Amino acid sequence: MTILALVQARRSPEVTEYEVTLDGLPREADGTVLVAATDMHMGVLLGHGWANERAAQFESLRPDLLLLVGDIFEGDEASYTSWLPVLRQFRASHGVYVVTGNHEFHAGGTKIIDLFRRAGFQALRDESVEPIPGLVLTGVDDVAFRGRAAHAAILEKVLRQRPDGASILLSHTPLETQRAASARVELMLSGHTHAGQIWPFTYLVKLAFPNMSGRYGVQDMTAIVCRGTGTWGPRMRLFKRSELLRITVRAKS
Repeated sequence: MTILALVQARRSPEVTEYEVTLDGLPREADGTVLVAATDMHMGVLLGHGWANERAAQFESLRPDLLLLVGDIFEGDEASYTSWLPVLRQFRASHGVYVVTGNHEFHAGGTKIIDLFRRAGFQALRDESVEPIPGLVLTGVDDVAFRGRAAHAAILEKVLRQRPDGASILLSHTPLETQRAASARVELMLSGHTHAGQIWPFTYLVKLAFPNMSGRYGVQDMTAIVCRGTGTWGPRMRLFKRSELLRITVRAKS
């Protein structure tokens, strides 16, 4: 089983495809392709070569929007200072958007966010943007930056202030799904759980995060939790591979 886990972790992330209908999406934006990666944990173990492969994989999926949903780097500042040329290979026709995860908090916060911005990414820190007319992206800092109660209050405030349109929320940790759904978010993308990564830890993770991986319906909202594009800690995975999401959003007919 250990050998299987080591082999599984070294396979390229598989692409899981979804189609999601958004009531507020204009017809002109029908068919927009979102490619989402979470929990890449790039650094010492997953280095430049692995990241270059991911850049090529992103490009092959022809994203309109590339969404990086937290825990992009692993480790301290020394592990990510040489990464700017690599990150600049991450591209999409309507831009690259990133939100923080708990490891961005541990890795120093503002310095790593500055690196994302220098690479041309738009870091969404408790704010909303409209990259395509009628399609609204809202991104929030991870709960690790402030604690659960403050996170809930900030999320509520940010969602009240977002523009009208089809609403997509990027939140690294799959918490506050009911609050997001009540605020009329139509699609919420998260990661963090790694789907347990190594069996039997899956059972413990499931207790903490009932929405552990895959697609869920929460009121009228679709929530999708990616099981992670990289690995955390030991480079092992059992029994499911790492994952990229390719989501085609559709206007309501």
